Amino acid sequence: LTPGQIFGEFSLLTGEPRSATVRCESDAILLEIGEETMRPVLQQDPEVATTLSRVLSQRQAIIHERPHQSTAAGRPTTHEDRLFSRISALFGLN
Repeated sequence: LTPGQIFGEFSLLTGEPRSATVRCESDAILLEIGEETMRPVLQQDPEVATTLSRVLSQRQAIIHERPHQSTAAGRPTTHEDRLFSRISALFGLN
């Protein structure tokens, strides 16, 4: 990672277990943002959850492409839709 980049966002936003270990190769200043910080931001402006879902989906697509799934009504859902649902549920945005 380079200065200004982030890690751990998927776990923070979806409640999933962390999927990576990060070690610094040199001294670094890190900023930790937890659920207690994100909750009021997302509750004040739920559109942020939509944007974050898009970013997470794009980052994961770089790692591996996931096929679309369908809802019970047969409507295709995107990975972004599923991420948004998980973020909304975790942070009580419904």
